[in-house]
Amino acid sequence: MEDESILIGYLKKITEKVKSLCDRHERYSDSHHLLAFRGESRDYGKTSLMPSLFREREYVLKEKYLFELLGDYGFLDSQISRNVDRAIEAQHYIAISRMLDISFSVLPALYFACSSNNKLDGRLYIFCFPEHYSPHSEYIEEFYSKVFKEDNITYSSNFKVISHSFSNERIKAQVGGFIFFPGMEYKRINSIYYEAVDIKACDKKDILEELEILFHISKASLFPEKEELALVIKDKFVHGDYHNKKITVEKEVEAYFERVEYELAMMIRGDKESIPDKITILRYLRKEEDDLLRYILNNEDKLKESKTLVQETKDMFTYLQMKYAGEIE
Repeated sequence: MEDESILIGYLKKITEKVKSLCDRHERYSDSHHLLAFRGESRDYGKTSLMPSLFREREYVLKEKYLFELLGDYGFLDSQISRNVDRAIEAQHYIAISRMLDISFSVLPALYFACSSNNKLDGRLYIFCFPEHYSPHSEYIEEFYSKVFKEDNITYSSNFKVISHSFSNERIKAQVGGFIFFPGMEYKRINSIYYEAVDIKACDKKDILEELEILFHISKASLFPEKEELALVIKDKFVHGDYHNKKITVEKEVEAYFERVEYELAMMIRGDKESIPDKITILRYLRKEEDDLLRYILNNEDKLKESKTLVQETKDMFTYLQMKYAGEIE
C-alpha cells in the first residue's frame, strides 16, 4: 500500500458528492432523506442502473415462471409466499429480478465497483431518496401483487425504494436494500436522485486491498452463506415510518405528481451550469403528460370519473409548465 491511501482519496470525493446531493435535496424538503450507494464495475451506458429483469423483454413476460422454478428446485422456503420475498430470493440466487441492489454502506458498493473489469473504469453511484418503505410493508407487497394481475394499475415511473432487508446473510453483510421498478417496462431513475464517482481501472486493485486491510471488506465477508436482530426490530417498530396506503389509479397519479414536482424542483435548484433551459423543461413535461394520459386512458374502466381525472391531469401539467418553465430564463 502506498504512503497516501488511494481509498481515502476516493472516500473524500464521495463525501463531497454526498454533501452536495444532500444539500440540494434538503433545500427543497425538511423530511428525512435516505442515502444509498451502488457500485458497478464499468459504465454500462444505457443499461446502467437497470434491473436484470428488464434487459430481455421476454424476462418480464415470464417473471411468475421464475418464481415457480425457484420453488420447484427448492430455493424458496415453503413459508415464503410474498412476491417481494420471492423477488429478493430470485435476486439473491439467480441475479434476475425487477429489483436493483443498493447498499446503505459505501464500502460494499466500492467493493462491487472494483471487483471485476479491471481494464475498465468502475462507477460508484450515490443516491438520496425522499421516501422509502420496509421490505415487509403490506403496501409494497400489494403494489408488487398488482404487477401480476389483469387490473395492474401500477405506473412504471413510480419506482419504490425498499430499505434495509435482513432476509438472508448476504444482504445483511452487504447492508443491502433495493430499488423496486413496478411496471412492465423500464423507466430510468431521474438523475436528480444521484451523483456518480468514476473509479479508475488502475486503482481498483489497491482499493480492494485497502478495503480488506482497513475494513475487512472482501468476497468472503460480503457473501456469507443465517445475530440477533431483536433490538433493531424493536427500534424500527417504535420509531420507524408506517405506510398505510391504498393503490388506485387516482393514487398512482397523485404519487406521480408528487415525484415529478420534486424532480423539477431539484432540476432548477442544481448548479447553474446544469440547470435545464425552458425548452428542455417543456419538452420533458410534454413527454410526461403524454405518458401519464395514456396510462389513465388505459385504466379508464377502473375510474369513476375518468374525464375529470384527465382534465385535472392536464390542468396540473399547465400549472407545472407555468411554475417551473416560468422560473427559467
